[in-house]
Amino acid sequence: MRADLITELKESKVIFGPKRTLKFLKKGLVKKIYLASDAPAMQLKEKNVEIITLDVNKENLKEICKKNFNISVISVLKNES
Repeated sequence: MRADLITELKESKVIFGPKRTLKFLKKGLVKKIYLASDAPAMQLKEKNVEIITLDVNKENLKEICKKNFNISVISVLKNES
């Protein structure tokens, strides 16, 4: 699963965080969501959105994404063509 995530980070537009994810979900712009194992509970009842719970916590996800802040939610946005 980490290989898929790393590929998504390199090739797709992504956003971080539960609040931004919910905002983009309402607009119908999210195609996939990655959740850290210790992510906060969220209401994710959207259709056609793949939700993947990772086996890493938000601190490890920070290191995978090479960011300087903890990451609990990563959303992959749909391609706008």
